Amino acid sequence: MRQDIGRILPWLAAALAFAVFVYATAKQHRSPLVGDPAPAFSLPVASGEGAGDAAPVDLASLAGHVVVLDFWATWCPACAEATPALSRVAERYADRGVQVWGVDVEKVGRAQLDAARARFGATYPTLQDRDGSLQRAYDVTLLPTLVVLDREGVVRHVVAGVHSEAQLQAMIEPLL
Repeated sequence: MRQDIGRILPWLAAALAFAVFVYATAKQHRSPLVGDPAPAFSLPVASGEGAGDAAPVDLASLAGHVVVLDFWATWCPACAEATPALSRVAERYADRGVQVWGVDVEKVGRAQLDAARARFGATYPTLQDRDGSLQRAYDVTLLPTLVVLDREGVVRHVVAGVHSEAQLQAMIEPLL
């Protein structure tokens, strides 16, 4: 009996590893939002340039721009890892009509957001989705998640995880 378990155990471990791989890959599958108009939103700028302005940022005001929404949280190590490359891309493409917006998915105050943005190296402003409505509308279940919209407000990419500068540029360049 022990010999049988010894032979079966590696197969079970391999099957479990495969199942985890399939599950993780399924999370990266093509979002049903890709190719559709982006869900509308109106959120306040909670940190960074424009914070405290009375007018919220809404999707309609971003028409004509390539928009990158970076869903993140202050406690997320992967978000901290992803931010510097996204900041460099935001700066590189700002004068070409690309707008990058962080979307914090927590109920934290401005001081905590400002501190996290400084720690992460974020140079782009952050909206705050305190009630989770935008996170639900864009079906964000993992952090960080990037949503890239073309100039007409159509969702072109929804991707979770940390991406290199080159990968970010590859998503943005065709939309310019």
